[in-house]
Amino acid sequence: MDIREQLLFEFSKSNAELIVRKIGQDETKIGELVLLFLGSDKKLALRASMVLARIMDKRPYLMESYIDQFVKVFVEKDTAVAVIRMIARFFQSYALPEEYQGVVLDRSYELLINSEQPIAVRAFAMGTIVNISKEYDELKAEFKLVLEDLYTEGAKGLENKRRNILKTL
Repeated sequence: MDIREQLLFEFSKSNAELIVRKIGQDETKIGELVLLFLGSDKKLALRASMVLARIMDKRPYLMESYIDQFVKVFVEKDTAVAVIRMIARFFQSYALPEEYQGVVLDRSYELLINSEQPIAVRAFAMGTIVNISKEYDELKAEFKLVLEDLYTEGAKGLENKRRNILKTL
């Protein structure tokens, strides 16, 4: 299967599932998909993100060899929104190596407090901050202060997530 062609064929959940099944655990095919996801074509990146989301949910260990690339792209300011959203979504449940936690935490805070960012990006950034700070009491305290001052501008989902996190901190 030519992953690029299949991604361009149709943007749908069923097509994403088909690609996941065809890729399986083939590291070469996963590498091709990651290259498309991180590439300059925003349309392909968006479509590849739908497939990667399913792989990340079912087999996150297959993404371990790409963490360095994900972090590098995540901290860049001109990265496509679909790519940022998917990486933040992954980071909110993945135990990042300590060497990456600082830069990912800083970038997540930038995304969270930037009201220009889409709600999903801000919500996943919030989840990433929770994931990283769960083992550090001083980070929890700092995050709590940020959340208390965070204006969610009528975004009910973001406000709900903010309130729920505050209850756990």
